[in-house]
Amino acid sequence: MEFFTKAKAIKLRSHHDQRRKLCIIGSGPTAHNAAIYAARAELQPVLFEGWMANGVAPGGQLTTTTNVENFPEFSDGVFGSDLMDRCRRQSLRFGTEIITETVSKVDFSKRPFRIFTDSRTVLADAVIVATGAVARRLSFNGAGDGPGRFWNCGISACAVCDRAAPMFRNRSLVVIGGGDSAMEEANFLTKIGFKVYIIHRRDNFRASKIMQDRVLKNHKG
Repeated sequence: MEFFTKAKAIKLRSHHDQRRKLCIIGSGPTAHNAAIYAARAELQPVLFEGWMANGVAPGGQLTTTTNVENFPEFSDGVFGSDLMDRCRRQSLRFGTEIITETVSKVDFSKRPFRIFTDSRTVLADAVIVATGAVARRLSFNGAGDGPGRFWNCGISACAVCDRAAPMFRNRSLVVIGGGDSAMEEANFLTKIGFKVYIIHRRDNFRASKIMQDRVLKNHKG
């Protein structure tokens, strides 16, 4: 997404301009939570859920995982994609307008704010940016999705999300990275794995000292 400042001139496509009280950019739980509250307050929000933005389907990272067991209400777990379908239906139920287009740039230099896609421009009095995060994957054979590949079948980006999978229990596990997130994931995995190895491209970890100490003092590390 490209952010414009006052120093950059923007030529509006006036015949596509649409005025809204509130525009929400995102498609995950936070975006839909905002949409539900805004719609119930009769703000008539428009939500841009994107189309394969950053390679992720509308619904965010939850659409890339299988069973979600740490979300209240679902005692037996719920598939991530099913959970996001429920969130989307609830937003629609209260009157949110959902547009399946990816926002390519925004102009926050003056009001009304301007939100651009390839086919339209929306002018909004307020904007909520809830674009979430994207897991940084390594590119090597077998790391992707699909048959014969191991994403969510042994390769994960969330230890807390996937710890219950039998394939991780009492096994030797590997964490790639050297920051705080890597240290936190590694320390957590010692509760379920036989041994946890950390692979880092530098001689020293980038994590904070306290996070490093927790890992180095762990007898499974």
